[in-house]
Amino acid sequence: MGSIGFDLAPLVKKGLLKIVSTRPSFFGLEMHLLDLYKLVADFKPKAVVIDPLTSLLGQGNELEVQSMLTRMIDALKSRGITGFFTSLVS
Repeated sequence: MGSIGFDLAPLVKKGLLKIVSTRPSFFGLEMHLLDLYKLVADFKPKAVVIDPLTSLLGQGNELEVQSMLTRMIDALKSRGITGFFTSLVS
């Protein structure tokens, strides 16, 4: 983000921002979701950004991805966490 003028380091140092970069292809959909649950429980964020959501599409069939997304959104909503999702367009 620094390349476009956003210095996020002070927010990270203060514990106000956590940036996690994981690929769903590394662990699979279930482990990716469990990792999200753990991160949310530990950090207790007010908002979560998933960028890009479309990276999940190639990791399972349509029903598996839809189920995972439903559980992800439910986990955030049930804790009062705002979810912000981006999507890449081909």
